[in-house]
Amino acid sequence: MQLNKKIIYLIWLMFYGTISCALTNNYKPNPTFFESSFRRFLQDVNENSIRNRDWNKENWQKYINTQLKKLPINNKQEFNEAVQSALKDLNDNHSFLVIEKNHHSNTHPHNYTNNFIRVKDGIGIIHITTNITLDFINQKDAVLNEHTVKRFHDELAKIKSSVSKGWIIDLQNNEGGNMYPMLACLSDFLSKKNLGGFYMYKNNNKTTLKQIVSFDGKNFLFNNKITLSYNNNYPVGTITLPTIVIINNRTASSGEFIALALQRQPNVILIGQHSSGTATANVNMKLPNKLGCYMLAVGYYLNKDDKPLLTEKVNPGMLFLDPKTNFIEEAKKLILRLS
Repeated sequence: MQLNKKIIYLIWLMFYGTISCALTNNYKPNPTFFESSFRRFLQDVNENSIRNRDWNKENWQKYINTQLKKLPINNKQEFNEAVQSALKDLNDNHSFLVIEKNHHSNTHPHNYTNNFIRVKDGIGIIHITTNITLDFINQKDAVLNEHTVKRFHDELAKIKSSVSKGWIIDLQNNEGGNMYPMLACLSDFLSKKNLGGFYMYKNNNKTTLKQIVSFDGKNFLFNNKITLSYNNNYPVGTITLPTIVIINNRTASSGEFIALALQRQPNVILIGQHSSGTATANVNMKLPNKLGCYMLAVGYYLNKDDKPLLTEKVNPGMLFLDPKTNFIEEAKKLILRLS
C-alpha cells in the first residue's frame, strides 16, 4: 500500500478514523484468507511506520518474524487480536486498531461560548478542549468547522478590549482530534504563519517528506500550497500581550501540535508538565481485503527549528513537577510579573 503523501487530513483522521471506518463483513472465513491479509498488513506497516527511522532491515525482520509466530489465524477475532498486538509492538504510542463505532449525530458537543472564554482581573482565559466540535455536513465542513470558528471569534471579539494584562490558553487534558478549527480559533495569537508540520520516514529512512503547515487567516497551506480554505478571513496576530499556554501529561496528539504552534509565537511561554508523548503524525490505513482500518504513526511533528521532534513530547519552558499545582493560578502570577 502506498502512503498518500498529501497528509492534510492527518490530525483530523486521528479522530474521524475512529468513527467513520466501519469494519465490514466482506471477507471469506478461512485461515488462508486471514493469514494472507495479516502478511499484507505487516508489509504495509513495514513500508510506512515511523519506525523506519529507528529500525534497519535486521530489526524489521525480527519484528516480522515475531508477528508471524501468531499464525495460524483462523477467524476475524484472532486477526484483530494479531493486528492489535503487532501495532502495540511498534512501541510508538500512536498506532492502534480502529474499532467500529456508530456515526455520531449531527450535534455540537463542545460549544465555545463564554464558558470557555472569559476575563478575570484583566486576564483573558481560553480553554481549548478535545475535538472542538463535529459537523457532519460534508467533508470540508467536518474538517474546518467554520460555524464553530466564527462563533469562537465572535465571542473573543466581545472580550478583547477588556483584556489589559495578558492571556492564558489552557490545553490541559486536550487529547487532540481536529487541529484545523483549533488553530483557526487561535489565529489572533499566530503572528508567525509557519505553525510547524510533519517529518515522515519511509522504506527504512531511504525516503523522507517534510510538510510545513501555515495559516494566513483564511487558508491552510502545506509547503506554501493552499490546501483548505475558509469562507471568511479571520484576524491573524492581533494579540501581542504576554500569553501563557498550559499543557500537562494528558495534552496529546493534535493538542501537542497546537502547543508547538503556539510555542513558535512571540510573547508566548509554555508552562505545566511534559505532554503525553504522542507528538507524531498518524494516518488512517485500510486493512487488506476490507477487514477494516487502523491508525499508523508515520512521522514526527516538527520542533520550532523545523526539525523532527524525536522525543515525541512537548516540553514546557516552565516545568512544574507537582501534578496538584494550580496551573491557572501560576499562569496568572507569571502574567502579572510580565505585564
